[in-house]
Amino acid sequence: INAATANATVLVAAGTYNEDITLKGGVNLQGSGAAVTTINGTGVASFAVQASSLSLPTFLDGFTIRASGGTGKGGLNINGSSPFVLSHSTVTGTGGTMYVAGVTVSNSSPKIDHSTITNNGGNPGAGLAVDNGSPTIVNSVISNNQHGIMGWTGGSPVIINSIIRNN
Repeated sequence: INAATANATVLVAAGTYNEDITLKGGVNLQGSGAAVTTINGTGVASFAVQASSLSLPTFLDGFTIRASGGTGKGGLNINGSSPFVLSHSTVTGTGGTMYVAGVTVSNSSPKIDHSTITNNGGNPGAGLAVDNGSPTIVNSVISNNQHGIMGWTGGSPVIINSIIRNN
């Protein structure tokens, strides 16, 4: 990712990658499919995947994102990054004894498309947490989380043709 230039797409082979990822603006990450390509957070960083202050269009497609290795570790943090697209992906497995979410959106308006956010918790915890952001959730599922969607100051998600259940 660090060596890639803007408008590049990094193709990621099937496998489990035990690391924390920081995305770079304009560099797209294309997995081989959520069923076979997993980013397993190490627990060192606060999130398995960080999309922070990205000013160029960026997408993350075809991954399972799983936070592990620590209390209060989240899956994907989208902060000050628009436009950003998460597609054909699954975010799962966050939790702990403090606030945590599968996907956290702050000061951003990302698109979450054909994705699943499931089995995320914390105290409190949510599948999707929105603070001063307007994510658009399209053709996606948010299910089996401690809370489906939690919103704070100025949080206004747009939900289109999606399922939110069992939260």
